[in-house]
Amino acid sequence: MELYIEGVADDGTIWVEQSVDVTDVETVTVDVYSRANSANRMSQVAFFAGEKPDDGLSEEDFNREKDIEDHSGWKPYSYSVGELEGDVTVAVGMNVVWETDITRRFDDVRLETA
Repeated sequence: MELYIEGVADDGTIWVEQSVDVTDVETVTVDVYSRANSANRMSQVAFFAGEKPDDGLSEEDFNREKDIEDHSGWKPYSYSVGELEGDVTVAVGMNVVWETDITRRFDDVRLETA
């Protein structure tokens, strides 16, 4: 998928989400494309897995610790979900941390068992 966000406020998160059964799943992995490795950190992977809040997801609900510009080409990012059981919401996207328009590509979101 290709995600675009206008980062004029130097902030913002965009994502897609789906309810999935994570029973027996240890990690969720997503491949993310970056055109170039850069010392300038402009965007981060945004990841959420768990019970969706009653008022919906917001930027603060996401794990945003992994910078996208830390590589060039495709790179897999993995997140542990082994502590979760049953149907949960899994959301994958990006967070912008730079005042610029950002487009990033995500592919092959997968649930991995032990």
